[in-house]
Amino acid sequence: MGALYFKRVPSLRDFHYRVLQLEEVIKLLINYIHDELQEDIQSVIVDGTGIGFKKRTSLHWMRGTFVRQVKDHVRCEVVLTKGKYKLFQYVEVDKAYSSEIKLLEKILQKIKLKGSKFIADKLYDVIWLEDYLKTLGIKPIIKRKKNSLRKQPLEKDYKQRNEIEGLFGNIKTKLGGYVYAYREDMARMLALLKFLIYNLYVAIFLFIVRKGYSKVIQKYFIIFLYLFCAFGLVSYYF
Repeated sequence: MGALYFKRVPSLRDFHYRVLQLEEVIKLLINYIHDELQEDIQSVIVDGTGIGFKKRTSLHWMRGTFVRQVKDHVRCEVVLTKGKYKLFQYVEVDKAYSSEIKLLEKILQKIKLKGSKFIADKLYDVIWLEDYLKTLGIKPIIKRKKNSLRKQPLEKDYKQRNEIEGLFGNIKTKLGGYVYAYREDMARMLALLKFLIYNLYVAIFLFIVRKGYSKVIQKYFIIFLYLFCAFGLVSYYF
């Protein structure tokens, strides 16, 4: 009986492949929670951040004793909407030092932006993006590059960009700014989970507050739902 059981256990290679397929599922879940909960979107805030993992990379462009080891990271491109709530609409991940504008271009092929204002820093000061936003009727509030020919004063709403930086800080403080992974592909999936957990937290918080549960019940209910979602994601592919 034991031999028959172990014949059905997938190899480590199969297990690794199946887990990696969860990356797209996590992206869809982030977007699904956003679309179900978010209302009255006013602003779309876009920025990128890095999540480190355990592999270390040598900076060989430095010489002699100045060559040092740094933790590698994955680049996360994040679309945050601000309406009735603050929720992540979509997150794209790629290798370290990936172009944020190219990652955003990939995101825009998968989702449609809504809202009245698009807020971003000077990395997003590109003509095609502004043309795209105009077709959607969204006002771009983007910091201009020094060599930009489209000079215009920054509006007060640009300060809202600090909110996405604050969220990055909260996530890295509470969930860690790195993941325990050696391979880059596994690090991408674990980094995405941090943003999914935030959207889940908002969804769960809204549910338990509306029901008026005590704080103790709220705490254990959150833990149960996190475990339930993690189990559901894994069992989906096994």
